Formats: sequence, C-alpha cells, structure tokens
Amino acid sequence: MEQITKPHCGARLDRLPDCRWHSSMFAIVAFGLLVCWSNAVGGLILAQLKALGWTDNSTTATFSAITTAGMFLGALVGGIIGDKTGRRNAFILYEAIHIASMVVGAFSPNMDFLIACRFVMGVGLGALLVTLFAGFTEYMPGRNRGTWSSRVSFIGNWSYPLCSLIAMGLTPLISAEWNWRVQLLIPAILSLIATALAWRYFPESPRWLESRGRYQEAEKVMR
Repeated sequence: MEQITKPHCGARLDRLPDCRWHSSMFAIVAFGLLVCWSNAVGGLILAQLKALGWTDNSTTATFSAITTAGMFLGALVGGIIGDKTGRRNAFILYEAIHIASMVVGAFSPNMDFLIACRFVMGVGLGALLVTLFAGFTEYMPGRNRGTWSSRVSFIGNWSYPLCSLIAMGLTPLISAEWNWRVQLLIPAILSLIATALAWRYFPESPRWLESRGRYQEAEKVMR
C-alpha cells in the first residue's frame, strides 16, 4: 500500500483561494452559532417562571449564574478534549450535550432540576463555542482568516435578537406554562439540524489530522 508522508496541509490550505469549500464550512459553523441561543433564552424565560411561582430573587440569581459557571467549565475543558478527539468529533459531542440538556430542561418538573440542566447546558455551550471557532479557523487560509472569523461572529451575534423576536411572537400565543418550554425546544431542534449538517458535511480538520500523524486521512480531506 502506498504510504502518504507529511502532506503539509497548513501550507496547502493557506495557498487555496476562497472557494465553495470555504463557503460550506462557513455556512455550517455560522448556522451552528446562530441557533445555539440557549444562553440568551435564559433571561427571556425567567418572566414566565416567575409568573408560575417557580423562582424568587435568590433562585433567579442562581439560575443566571449557573449557566455562566457551566460555560466557564466547558470553555476550560472543551479545547483540551477537542485537541484529543478532533474538531469534528468534539463539535458533535458538545452539540449532543447542549441539545440533550435543553430537551431535558424543557420538561423540568421544578426549578432545581431546571437549574441543574442549565449548568450542563452551559458546559456544552462553552465547549461548543471554543471548538467551533478553533475548527473553523483551521480550515481558513491565514491571509484572510480574520475576515472569515468576523463573518462567522457577525452571523452568530444575530442569535440574541432572533431569540428575542421569537419570544415576542410566542408570548401572546402560548400559556406561560408551555411558553418557556417551547423556547428551550426551538433552539434544541435547530441545533439538531446543525449537528446533522456537521455529521454529513463537516470533515475533520486536516491540520489536526496532520498533527496526529494521520497523513492519509489528512490527504483524503484535502482532495
């Protein structure tokens, strides 16, 4: 069998002109960022939870802080795990954690259970954000990596106003009991679509494969 030696993927990626392949990676990552608005939805559902008698000032503070704590932990370990498992696998793993915690959280029987789900949600989201940006920049050529990253951030930042608009539309249509649950399920469903797209179209980073000595796989991606 022919042995593939070091393909120098980094240099080859940097020489590539902007093409459809770059646009595909951009579309997947940008969509993944756009729909992972679980952090934004937290503040929006507190009004419904308070109306239902689920929360007071103390639990509201805990609810808000626990997501940040989870994101802090996720950001801390997300990159480490991503370095070991690969960008694609980490992307899918963290999306799975993020989605599962949103779905389970949407059916929470009480505030304590929801707060626990919010912590896990934060872990998944914090790790996901780190991995998405790390993986995306590894595909982009060095000469305009900042431009591509800015575009991704621009799309991702629309998640907050989009989430707010959806909440405004749902509030007069759905009772408080179901409103907050639906607001958690919507990004979960959209994130599931993003995960399916990543599973189908998001290849492993050739830079990462090359760094692990998996030259044949890196060469296959480059083709």
